[in-house]
Amino acid sequence: PKIVANNIQIANSSVSFADSVGNLSVNAVLNESELENFSIDLQTEKLNIESINLQKSQIRYHDFTPELPLDSVVATSGNNWQVSVKSLEMMDNVFVYKIGNLPELKGLFDPKNLTFNQMDLMATDFFYSSVLTKASVKEFSAIDQNNFAFTSLETDFSMEPNSITTNQLKFTTVNSSINADFNIQFSSLNALIDSLEFINMDLDLKNLSLRNSDLLYFNPELMAQPFFKNKSNVTTASGKVNGPLNDLKAKNLSVKTGTNTVLNTDFHIKGLPKYETAFYDFPNLKFVSGKKDLVTFAGPYLPDSMDIPENINLEMAFKGKIKEFAATANVT
Repeated sequence: PKIVANNIQIANSSVSFADSVGNLSVNAVLNESELENFSIDLQTEKLNIESINLQKSQIRYHDFTPELPLDSVVATSGNNWQVSVKSLEMMDNVFVYKIGNLPELKGLFDPKNLTFNQMDLMATDFFYSSVLTKASVKEFSAIDQNNFAFTSLETDFSMEPNSITTNQLKFTTVNSSINADFNIQFSSLNALIDSLEFINMDLDLKNLSLRNSDLLYFNPELMAQPFFKNKSNVTTASGKVNGPLNDLKAKNLSVKTGTNTVLNTDFHIKGLPKYETAFYDFPNLKFVSGKKDLVTFAGPYLPDSMDIPENINLEMAFKGKIKEFAATANVT
């Protein structure tokens, strides 16, 4: 059977969906919503929509599937559904996303308890299947439950079982921004999340500007490191990094942070993630810094007897393993 509708408008209504087998509930309060050229084929499991327009509405998504270890094997029924939306426009909505039933982390980014207020989203060519999710995000902005503002996001996004791509990524918060093309390939998503192991990475980082306070919001444990004590410090970076984890290369990598710390280099590293036995090649490392930055970023780790110059200018070629490397340096 196939259901077709040219235009569906829903206003001032509530819609609820609950699946006790799939441990899922979705509740929506629709103030203004419109679907154009809607068709669903139950036999071929295909849903096609020309456009979705949603304004000043609320959507609450709750997945209460019991948590299982990452290496658990779960038998699932086949999912052959394909969903295609040509145009999606959402303005001034509230979106609540909850996984499990854990209490919300207060004042911190909590990926399992998210509330986006004033959420705007414009996207085209959205497609979902069991093996591919993709969309061209033209604009996204929202303010979460802790008043952290995602001021803009645009990208061509795609995700397959063994890869994630974010081309033409432009993302900004109030204090940070990133402009990059990125692709990463992995044996499994669990391996990537659990140990950052990947098969291949291709990163063209055009510009990164990252304030410590933003990074601490997503990973507060970094506060234990001296570098992050100054929450207002901003780090900028650019360059290209590509290759598999065990044969990683970088070109024109540039990092600036602190008062006057600058690092410019290419590199070729073989043997990661075993960093102690990996082989490092930095053919043209240039490092500029000073006593103020080094004390700020690494004070507790510096020996009391170390005499740190006020200004450091180092040019160096470095090749070898950590414990047995050959280097030539020019220090001024």
